[in-house]
Amino acid sequence: MLNANVSNFYAQICNRPNKGFSECHWCGAKASQGVIHDEPPPIPFIRSATQKLAARQRNPWLCNGCVLWRQSSITTWSLQGKIKDGRSPMRCSWWLTEKSALEIRLPDDAQALWKLLLKPPLRFCLALLENEKVNHLQLCFLNDVARIEGETPLWYTLDGLELEYTVYGLEMALNFPEAERAPGVSALLRLLGPCTSFQPPVPVPAEPKRGRPTENEEVSPKPKDGPKKVIRS
Repeated sequence: MLNANVSNFYAQICNRPNKGFSECHWCGAKASQGVIHDEPPPIPFIRSATQKLAARQRNPWLCNGCVLWRQSSITTWSLQGKIKDGRSPMRCSWWLTEKSALEIRLPDDAQALWKLLLKPPLRFCLALLENEKVNHLQLCFLNDVARIEGETPLWYTLDGLELEYTVYGLEMALNFPEAERAPGVSALLRLLGPCTSFQPPVPVPAEPKRGRPTENEEVSPKPKDGPKKVIRS
């Protein structure tokens, strides 16, 4: 779905918020009449792939977020703090938060990304590339919630496709690699590999109950944490 949420988010991170009285050609965010879009001229009677990616096909202007995203050469920092020059934002994988925009370079950043996914912030965007060459900003998804529990659905994009995961689903997949899991969780496991820092929850004995147990009652250990645990609030 084409949207302006991540474009506005990225522009704010770069200290150039979107503003103006027009709407962006690609994402529909507020735009000033300063920069014209880079889409090739239309071919009569043919709807091209790039036309399908434009939220406002008839609008010629670009917002600050899309202008910054389409830069050909910038300096980026990875999740591990490594600097690299000559990077084009729309050809990279990204982890965006209110504090920073960090490039994801797999497989080097896999373990750093695992830590973020298992305890994510309340507002973030994860936009991954695997087979595609271009990361379209207007296709990315912004998670913006007031509270994250184990089963809170969180979204990310892989090659422009929206996928869902939960923290609890990731933990269960790491605990039981052979168990069935959601497509979004499977994709992360395939891309990142095993999480070396993950520690399975230690079972604790059930609290003793007063009185005589019934015939069908079983006393078994229960996990310390479950799907209702609060990850972030």
